[in-house]
Amino acid sequence: MRPFPEVGEGGPMPGVRSSDAAARGVTLVELAAVMAVIAVLLSIGVGVYLRAQQGMREDATLALLENAVREARQMALMNRAEAWLEIDPAEHRVRPVGLRTVAFFHLESADAPGAFGYPVELEGADARYSGRGHTGGGVEFIPGGSAASACEAAILLGGQGAYRLEDGGEVSLRCYLENGDPQRRQVLLHKGEAGKEVLLLELDPARSGAPRAVLEAAHETWEVTAEGFRFPVRRWVKVALRWREDMIEILIDDVVRARQRTAGFRLRPSPGEPLRVGHERYALIGRVDEIAARRLFRGRFVDLPEGYRLIADARRILFRPDGSLDRTAHTQPVRLGLTRKIAGEEKPPRTFTVGLSGRIER
Repeated sequence: MRPFPEVGEGGPMPGVRSSDAAARGVTLVELAAVMAVIAVLLSIGVGVYLRAQQGMREDATLALLENAVREARQMALMNRAEAWLEIDPAEHRVRPVGLRTVAFFHLESADAPGAFGYPVELEGADARYSGRGHTGGGVEFIPGGSAASACEAAILLGGQGAYRLEDGGEVSLRCYLENGDPQRRQVLLHKGEAGKEVLLLELDPARSGAPRAVLEAAHETWEVTAEGFRFPVRRWVKVALRWREDMIEILIDDVVRARQRTAGFRLRPSPGEPLRVGHERYALIGRVDEIAARRLFRGRFVDLPEGYRLIADARRILFRPDGSLDRTAHTQPVRLGLTRKIAGEEKPPRTFTVGLSGRIER
């Protein structure tokens, strides 16, 4: 029998690993390979993360634009008045703008104040409360029970210190005209002394009874007339005078009948001169109801983040009181969105559409 070798002779024992291999460890090449794999994985992961983060940022910015559109539409619906989204492509920002109701008078009776708690005062012998308003009661301007003589009647509107209409606004009323004589001067609204009115809306006999408005700014007077328009007689009509920095309009039953473009218009402040419906000498002959005052209200700007560019088909998205797009300003849906440049290359735009109904469409 062959004897077992002595310890230390003849190499390692069978089944026992060499201590040299264990002592050798990981080589530099193997370590470099592992590090390279980790670097590749990290670069892929960081790129994916950055793209996801950028995508979420775009989603959030697009959502802000959509919310601004919804806010402008909601202004129109809540106040039953025109509202719009103001778009500034040069500064890459938008903001909702609308007419906010600040006073409303139902004219039911002397004991019933307006919807905002403001009182009214009837002036002149020819003004009286009547049960024949547009909705319930109203105020009647009939001189001595006859529609043939001159009418001295006015409604002094209370609470005007809270109106603040200088920067833009609208005054509207419903009226039922009994006398349609085009040669008769009939004043619907006025603010200020006769001949020095800050604001005036009348049926002008010099223009065959067409509605005419005069508004005074700090250093100039603006006039707009609905040439050729005959005011309806013996039916309820909604009349509105609206102004802002770039425009003055006369509306009949929510349809623009006269428009004058302006530049930087601002109504002259006149805190001591109250707004009246009717006139001390030339009041309209008929009935009045539902007087409303609305102030121009501007929401907060929504600014695009740095590096983004605003995309828009129009400088203003205009909403009607029912929330739909104003068809005189928009004949088709309006596109709005954003894009950006990366390494000098403009990425595909991300947009949405405001349909003619006023709702957002994808």
